[in-house]
Formats: sequence, structure tokens, C-alpha cells
Amino acid sequence: MKILDRYILFSFLKTFFSVFVILMLIFVLQAIWTFISDFAGKDIELIVIAKFLFYYLPYQVPLLLPLTILVASIMTFGDFAENYEFAAMKSAGISLQRAMKSLIVFIVLLGFATFYFSNTVIPWAEFKAINLKNNIAKVKPAMAIVEGVFTQIGEYNIKVTKKSGDNGQYLDDVIIHQKIKGRPGNYTVIKSKSGELASEENSNYLKLILYDGHYYDEIYPKTFEQRQKLPFVKSSFGEHVINIDLSQLNNVDLGDESVSHPYKMLNASELIIQIDSASQGVNKSQARYQNLIKQRNGFYSVSKRERIVKNYNKTNTKDAAKKSSTKDTSEKKLNKKIDSNISKSPKLQLNTSQIPNSNLSDSTPENSKLIDQKKRKEKKKPTYKDLSGESDMQTILAEYPDREWGQIFSRAISTVNSVIPQVQNQQNSYKNRYIVLNKTETHLHNKYALGVACVILFFVGAPLGAIIRKGGIGLPLVFAILIFLIYHFLGIFAQNSAETGKISPFLGSWISTFIFFPVGFYFTYKATTDQGFVNIDFIAVPIRKLLIKLKLNKYKTRE
Repeated sequence: MKILDRYILFSFLKTFFSVFVILMLIFVLQAIWTFISDFAGKDIELIVIAKFLFYYLPYQVPLLLPLTILVASIMTFGDFAENYEFAAMKSAGISLQRAMKSLIVFIVLLGFATFYFSNTVIPWAEFKAINLKNNIAKVKPAMAIVEGVFTQIGEYNIKVTKKSGDNGQYLDDVIIHQKIKGRPGNYTVIKSKSGELASEENSNYLKLILYDGHYYDEIYPKTFEQRQKLPFVKSSFGEHVINIDLSQLNNVDLGDESVSHPYKMLNASELIIQIDSASQGVNKSQARYQNLIKQRNGFYSVSKRERIVKNYNKTNTKDAAKKSSTKDTSEKKLNKKIDSNISKSPKLQLNTSQIPNSNLSDSTPENSKLIDQKKRKEKKKPTYKDLSGESDMQTILAEYPDREWGQIFSRAISTVNSVIPQVQNQQNSYKNRYIVLNKTETHLHNKYALGVACVILFFVGAPLGAIIRKGGIGLPLVFAILIFLIYHFLGIFAQNSAETGKISPFLGSWISTFIFFPVGFYFTYKATTDQGFVNIDFIAVPIRKLLIKLKLNKYKTRE
């Protein structure tokens, strides 16, 4: 590595690490301010809080690293341009691209390291932080009853106006709301003028003695008529003792790691498997529910129930009349033939007075065949028509007799009215599942987009610093914050749209990078060709010439 490359690299790294540490401290303070309510009043050791903040820091890297690269690149090249070091490089024949060579290699390697960090370290830190936060949330304040606010201890919410005594054991104006399992709401209220905490220091029971108070309890009857009367119980007491069991509240394992997350704790390969399994599960569930709905509304039974009884299509009335007349004539011919055969039989003529006519037809084989043929025609199976592919209502209704139309429409209306609420509820369920699936896919693309964004923002910041020719933390920091806010808000809006399905998750993760790619190319071109930030000569020069001309004309009129 040449001296110039080493000098440029070390100058950038010095600014890079300084900005990164400062921004990290700012975000740590913001994290403490955010989670202070989860730590206050729970007697948690400082090492546990420090461990949580340590697990929380990697989560901030995807937000800090692009901003750090942008600020450091603008400040470094702004210093070079302001101190005429960049002009000296150009006079020696060193272009902007040549000056950026060592930094380009470093930023590309940093991009790959960022992907590895986001694929391994961040999921591990998310797993630790989420489990530790969940365990901290379970820890209840055993003896920390804060003045003026409700403090939840087990199934009791306790509020006191004032605490006094050496250990704060004497309480004034105590209000207690007691929770009941399976019945949400505050139905049991205890109020007393004073109270006292009389439990021992290492005891698992909190003994609360109340003096001179009242007990209110709303009764929940079983019948609706009794519930309309709003019954309640009210009693007064001079002394009332409440023993609160703290054994389950104090025995919380802060090292428990049983909590999981659908996508935050997974790396790229696991996210791909999660996306495939989740999408297949959603598709199979939709197919099953679609088949269930079709079975409920009778769609599959259409092809089995259609018996062609009557055709109401006007274009086919003539054909139906011809078919019916043909059928009648064939039956008449068959009956005449049977009668003629019976009259020709001599044996049947002799016994016609003694044997019924219904048995005479069976006396000859020919008559038996003809009668069997007639019965087969009379008992011919009904013809069916497959209407599962039909969408025209008239075509379907034409296959049913008109007396059944009212029943068909009433059953259809009742079926639709019963199915609509179920479909709406299922639609909301599928909507939530699709949101989780889109978030998972967006989280996968963010791992790849972060490394590319670092490279793109470097090509935005380095030429911009050379153009504005200002170093330090003044103007470069203003430009860096403005550009980063645009980049960050574009990413947030795109990802929110991707979660709801308005755009694809791929576009939601990459759209800010795609937008800033031509911006970086434009700034690099401007800085390489020694052009200004925005060339406004095509506007300023004509205006300047016009003002000069007007000024000369003014002097001529005075003369």
C-alpha cells in the first residue's frame, strides 16, 4: 500500500470510528430512556441491565453503520478539499477514483462483513435480548409500592397517596383493585384510610394490614335478568389483612431462553426455509378452506343433483315437444302390439273369462319381452347434466322445475348470509399470516441490502464532500443527516407497504438503495469533472447579462 492510500485510509478510519462511537452512545442513551420503565422498581442488578444493553447494541448496527459511513466520507473528503489536499492530488495526476481506491476496497470488505454480522451476530443478539426482556417483564416489585400510581403485585393493583416510616411501611389512602381469573375488569375494590406493611424481609408473603375501610364487590349472576339489576356487596371493616403470595413472582429465571420469534432470530438459510414452509402452509390452508366453502354451499353436488325435468329455454321448446310426441307414439305402438298378440293367442281366448288380463300377458314369451321393454322405458334412469362449469344462472335454473326456484333462491341467500361472516373472519386471519410472511421475506432481503447500502452511500458521501469543500462537523453533518433521513424514510415507507402487500418485499427492502445508486453515480461524475453541485449557469448567466444591460440603459438615459 502506498503512502497516499495509507494516509487516506487512516484519515477515514479515524473519522469513521469517532462518529460510530458517538452515535452508538447516543443510541444507548435512547435505549435506556426507552426501557427505563421496565427496569424501575424491580430490584434488578446492574449487571443484568448492562447485559441487556449489550444484547441491544447489535440491533442498532443496521441503522448506525450507513449513517456512519455517510458522515465519515463527507467529513474526510470535505477536509481534503477544504485544505487543498485534493487539489494537490489532482495536480499530481491523481484522480478522484484513484484517491478513493483504498477506501473502495475497505468499504466492499465492510459490506461483506456487514452481511455476515447481520446474518449471525444480530439473530443471536435478538434471541438473547428478547428472552432477557421477557424475563425482566415477569419480575414484579415485591416491596416497591410507588406513591401516586397503581403498582401491580400478583392479582392486586395497589395505589397509595403517601408512604411514611423508616422503611416506608405506613401507607395513607390505600386503594386496591383485585383481579379475578376468567373475569376481566375491576369488580372488587378495597379502600382504606391507612395501612401497614408487616411482612418480614426475606418472606415470600407480603402481609398488608388495612385500617378503617370499605370493601366493594360486584356480583356476576348467571341469568341475564339478574345481571340487569347490577347487584353488589358492600361492607365496612376496622381491620382487614391481605396476604399476597410472592413465591412465584420472585422466582423468575432471568436466564430462561424459551421465547422465540418468527423471523428476528433466524439467519438467511433459516429464513428461506421459514418462508417456504409458511407460504406452503398458507396455500394449503387456503385450498382446504376453499374446498370446505364449496362443500358447504353445495357447489360439488350440482353435477349429482341435476335431473332434466323440464327445459325452460325458449329456443329448445320445439325440440322438447318433438321428443315428447315421439315418446307417446312409441308407447301407443307398443300397447297395440301387445293387445294384438293377446287376441291372436287361442289359449288366452278360451280362458279370458277366468284369468285376469294382467296375467294373460305373461303366457307367451313374446309378450313378456315386450312388457319388459316397456317397463325398462318407463323406469329409465334420469339423465344428468354436469353444471359445475356453468356460470350462467339461466342455464342452471333451466334444469329445475319452476316450483323449485323459490326454494333454490332462499337456500342460496341463507347459505351466502351464513358464509360471509366466516369468510370475513378467515380473511382477517389470512391477512395477518400474509403480513408475517411479508415481514419475514423483507427481513431476509434486508440482510443483503445492508451491505450494498454501505457501498452506495459511500459513493454518495465521498464525492459530495469533495464538491461542498467543507470539513468538520458543521455543513457536512447537515448534508449527511438530510441525505440519511431521505434514505431511511424511503426504506420505512417501502417496508410498511411491503408488509401490507402493496409492493413486493424485495422492492420494499431495495428501493432506497436503487434510488440512491444513480445519485451516487451523479455525484461521482460531478466531482470527477470538477463541476459544481448544481450547474445553474444556464439560468444565472442570462439574468446577469439582462441586469447589466438594464444598468447600462439607465446610465444612458441619465446622460
